Amino acid sequence: MASMNKATDKRLKPVKTVSLVVVARNAQAVIGDLLDDITAQDYPHERIEVLLVDSASTDETKRRFEDFARERQDFIAVTVLDNTERFLPHGCNVALKAYRGDVFLRVDAHARIPADFIRKNVEVLNDGNCVCGGVRPVKLQEQTAWGQTLLLAEESVFGSSPAMYRRTGQVREVSSVFRGAYRREVFDIVGLYNEQLKRTEDNDMSYRIRQQGFKILMDPSISSTHFLRGSFRKMLEQKAGNGYWIGRTLFISPGCLGLFSFVPLVFVLALLVGVVLGLLLGSFAGWLPLIGLVCLYAAVALAVSVISVARASQKNITMAALPFVFLIMHLVYGFATLAGLCVGAVRALFGIGRKQAHGSETSV
Repeated sequence: MASMNKATDKRLKPVKTVSLVVVARNAQAVIGDLLDDITAQDYPHERIEVLLVDSASTDETKRRFEDFARERQDFIAVTVLDNTERFLPHGCNVALKAYRGDVFLRVDAHARIPADFIRKNVEVLNDGNCVCGGVRPVKLQEQTAWGQTLLLAEESVFGSSPAMYRRTGQVREVSSVFRGAYRREVFDIVGLYNEQLKRTEDNDMSYRIRQQGFKILMDPSISSTHFLRGSFRKMLEQKAGNGYWIGRTLFISPGCLGLFSFVPLVFVLALLVGVVLGLLLGSFAGWLPLIGLVCLYAAVALAVSVISVARASQKNITMAALPFVFLIMHLVYGFATLAGLCVGAVRALFGIGRKQAHGSETSV
């Protein structure tokens, strides 16, 4: 097994068949475009297995999957599977238990992939790699003024994260990739996704992969598009969910989390401490730490906003709200992380949902 644990190993068997996996729930509005992209892949279809996992959708998603499976006879197979638990890691495990290809390649429903997507992944894996992925630029499905402002916030390191897959760059080893391609040998050793984790399952999987000695390679020649949430409310719901599961994950798989994930929490805690100090001391001096923190944050948010707007190809009046968008995003994420920490601490104290093995738990 030692040979597979290197960053590159020319002794690995050439990849032939690929299992392309889509896990979706209530994605009827976008799934048609992705299915068209799968049809347009220039990698030989007789070497592609398509696994479509429906996570208890209440719309037409499963029917679209079934129609695609019935109509497309040029692939090895197109199989529709059910994920009755609804959550993404459960759906990934449904696919992992069923796939037959040399490679497991997962694509999100809210994505677009170019015609060379599978082929590029295979080329990188056949260069002696076990895990690879590419860049994932974010785009708008509908070009609106407010949407362009939200896109600026999402593309900013200050508003989102420094993950390398969000930006172009050179071929390099990274801690994780988005829409990764994994040789079968990887999951044979690492095992299934941890079903205790509802938002951070990829962080955990990448961490476990690295712990087993595998290298994760990002190659910018591999590219796919991620579509931004259609409204500020939906974006905040996503940020809240992500933040909450950062807090919960600290009690389940702390090693998979980076320090950057806790920056919004630190900001929120600093605000709360500043308020408490001001109330306890009851003087202007007691409020100075809070005032200083707010002024510092305002200066950074304003500077980042000005730079982001200056670099934007299109500008509009709603971009004036960008500093406030950053603030609300950070507050929502930070308070959600705090809530996740509290829930995680209570569950740990009472032994609720004790981890038994990857892919199982005593209680959700």
